[in-house]
Amino acid sequence: MLSFFAFAKAISYAGTGLATTSSRLSVIIPIVFSIIIYNETPSQYQIIGFLFTVVTFIFFYFSISDNHKAGDGFLKYILLLAVLIGIGINDFSMKIFKSWKPQQEEPFFIFFIFSSAFIYSSIYIAFKRIKIIKHTAAWGLLLGIPNVFSTIFLLGALALLPAILVYPLINVGIIIFTTLFAFFIWKEKLNRWGVLAITSGLLAIVFLSING
Repeated sequence: MLSFFAFAKAISYAGTGLATTSSRLSVIIPIVFSIIIYNETPSQYQIIGFLFTVVTFIFFYFSISDNHKAGDGFLKYILLLAVLIGIGINDFSMKIFKSWKPQQEEPFFIFFIFSSAFIYSSIYIAFKRIKIIKHTAAWGLLLGIPNVFSTIFLLGALALLPAILVYPLINVGIIIFTTLFAFFIWKEKLNRWGVLAITSGLLAIVFLSING
């Protein structure tokens, strides 16, 4: 929950481009921890895939860099670092849970995550006396449903595949999907950096999917 608020603050101080790139780069944390703690070893092709993953993040940042905000100095980078570490630890906690707890406890784990987030948000809204707008609340509820299912699918993927493959594939997939979605639905212009991000992302997925 704290990483969510850090992400919102990072957008206001640093802009969407840097905040989103920082959240995607958080994939480094679960990958490194999975290699160190769980002895997951990438193949040569998968290492190339990791490199393409990093390149994809860089291209993705440049494709949305128009939303970058100058100024706000040191605080901006503190918030971006908080986003990277917070989301990275959150993602790795899924791997820890999957390794330590039986599948029967997954519903309770997911319920605890989202119920605690609801309680924390309610307290924050009440404390700050934030006026709830029906339209905004409806969109929040609508977006919350796929968020629940994404957690379920992530846990399922971690049960079948190594974490060093799951996390980069998901993050690259998100970048490709959101870029194409914005292009086809909202008719956002796909600049050369966006094209390069999609191309690099597809190459990352191909190499990450090769075993041996």
